[in-house]
Amino acid sequence: MENTILPNQERARHAMVALGVCAMTIMMAAGAQLWQADLITSEELTIELAEQSDNIVRAFAGLYLISLIVGAVFFIRWSRRAYANLHRLEKSMLSYQEGWAAGAWFVPILNLGRPYSILRETWREMQYAIPNKVETEGEKSAGLVNAWWTCWLIYNLGSQIASRIGRDTNLEDLLARIKYSTYADVFGIAAAVLAILMVRQISQFEQELESLQRIDDPSEHLVV
Repeated sequence: MENTILPNQERARHAMVALGVCAMTIMMAAGAQLWQADLITSEELTIELAEQSDNIVRAFAGLYLISLIVGAVFFIRWSRRAYANLHRLEKSMLSYQEGWAAGAWFVPILNLGRPYSILRETWREMQYAIPNKVETEGEKSAGLVNAWWTCWLIYNLGSQIASRIGRDTNLEDLLARIKYSTYADVFGIAAAVLAILMVRQISQFEQELESLQRIDDPSEHLVV
């Protein structure tokens, strides 16, 4: 049936686990950078220690990059299915075609706002798709979605600023880069945690819809 939503719980679980791993690797990368900053300001710094610290920081940065890519893949797969499920409902009147739930992330300029708009719409319309839910419980605020996107934008901006500082061997610039990068990482961790909470809540809305559809489906009541 066209208006039967597709299962999305497994994708939600994968997304939440991947985002959790991403948050942990950001913390580890930030910790490595702070350790390097402490080493730089100490009197024990040698060329050998400096090289070792650079290797460790690069290793954690590489680990984080891998986790970010994996987390992004699972998160986008989940959000694409959630938005597609809204399109499958007969009464849904959505702002974008379902493919934009994935494609918007990869279009410059557009990716500064459209992914947020789609997820905010998913959050709202998923509640209205559940019969009588908003009337009896009220619409659940999208503050979680707003906070997630704000942290995500600040994290990206802070990371961009940090990447443009300390490209040479000047220790003051290097310490400034670590400082800005650490500030950005705090918002990156917050964005990952908020994304997990957002996925979990939207997933609960989907589960309610699935339960109601099973009740309304006559085949569910047939005795074989």
